[in-house]
Amino acid sequence: MSKIRRIIGLAAASALATGSLIAVTAAPALAANCAAGVENDFDGDGVRDIALGSPGDTVSGIDDAGAVYVRHSRNGAAYSITQSSVGDSPHSYGHFGMSVDSYDANGDGCSDLVVGAPGRYQFTGAVFIIPGSPNGLVPSSASMYTQNSGGFPGTAEAGDNFGYAVAAGNTPNGQPFLIIGSPGEKIDKSWGEGAIHYSRGGTTKLVHQDSSGVPGATEKDDYFGSYIAATPTHFLVSVYGEAIGSKKQAGQVQLFSHSWSNGIPKPLAAIHQDSSGISGGAESGDLFGASISGIAYRATGQSSNGSMFAVGSPGEALRSNSATAAGAAYTLYVSPSGKVSQHRYYHQDVSGVYGGAESNDRFGFQVTLARTGNGAYATKSTAMLSVLLFGETGGNYGYGANATFRFDTSIGAGDSYIVSGRFGIPANAYSKAACPASSSGSYLVIGNSAEGAYGVPWSSLRAGTVVSNPVRYVLPASPGVVSDGGCSGLL
Repeated sequence: MSKIRRIIGLAAASALATGSLIAVTAAPALAANCAAGVENDFDGDGVRDIALGSPGDTVSGIDDAGAVYVRHSRNGAAYSITQSSVGDSPHSYGHFGMSVDSYDANGDGCSDLVVGAPGRYQFTGAVFIIPGSPNGLVPSSASMYTQNSGGFPGTAEAGDNFGYAVAAGNTPNGQPFLIIGSPGEKIDKSWGEGAIHYSRGGTTKLVHQDSSGVPGATEKDDYFGSYIAATPTHFLVSVYGEAIGSKKQAGQVQLFSHSWSNGIPKPLAAIHQDSSGISGGAESGDLFGASISGIAYRATGQSSNGSMFAVGSPGEALRSNSATAAGAAYTLYVSPSGKVSQHRYYHQDVSGVYGGAESNDRFGFQVTLARTGNGAYATKSTAMLSVLLFGETGGNYGYGANATFRFDTSIGAGDSYIVSGRFGIPANAYSKAACPASSSGSYLVIGNSAEGAYGVPWSSLRAGTVVSNPVRYVLPASPGVVSDGGCSGLL
């Protein structure tokens, strides 16, 4: 499922009636012999695994019930997980798999999978945590959380879209955190004002734009919490529907620290295209923040880690050639002390960048930062950025493309451009709606749930060399699951 469909679906979900839900208690740790310290490692073998959400899939004849596809590195085992797998019932437009992330929630060394189902029960939404084990994920031991679960502030209401976005990880001292977006939440007057639930250390806090110290105010269709990106030190929240002055849906992102302040994570800054030091300018429909990503990053000369965030603005109109919705992307560096500065501004009118800005390319529709080295943080020589061009014409096949950029060269000097038929990607790789990409160990992974996903070595992308035989990750559906070919994310 593409993020365009995500945005439309969110806006349409706010008029449904409220119902009751159940809460499920957390599952205990299932393993004590997993190799801790590797992200997205569900079977504890020390190598990343892959999980792909396909929220538009039909399950047992139920439209848009959704599924998640998993592939383990240890033995190549691949399977799908649905709401039936986790002890729940598939819901029409439940969109199980709309958001996915992972962290070691129970401390056993195996990564646990977090799955959002924002359309569950009249779009009230739910989040499932599926524990890992040496044998892989154990869906039968999954925990389900809603806003009616114990310890969660607020009440489950139709249109909340709880679980539309999730982000999870560990702080520098190893404490797990989970952040859940509820962008349809009504805080003051209107649906779509939005909120997040932040859980750490046994405490869950509701945070929104009326919270103490958080910039702005809750407004209709801001969709605060529509997307979330987190690093061990900071996290970024999308408010892509925010009006900047009179410019509707210009968009904004808000930066927080994991440290507590006035009973919530500490707000650090609100950033938009009219902010000092940010290129471009806020315009109606820019959708700044409609995609975000983050990694731990150590800048040259620093002795501690900050964060690097990427922000997409797929509605950006480039003044150079009047291309509407040509799109743009930004990288923002956050220092260890929380100071924000623009790192780079990307678009297809930058000299040397492949192609040229055209209307409806939607460059920045999805952004993914990658740490290509083996360390716990990225540096100038190991960080890379992947940008999805949702509307780009991909040669003779379908549509969609990915552009990748190095941090140790100038923009345009070290970028690579991926469409069907390049870098070993076959003709059908973008035959459906182009999917988000992410780093999986040494690979940039792209594809879709119908055709499978493909891994292109980051080393080849850095060097600009052609790969004749990329890794293909076959992702078979379970009986009764019909893939729509879309996807919400890869790990």
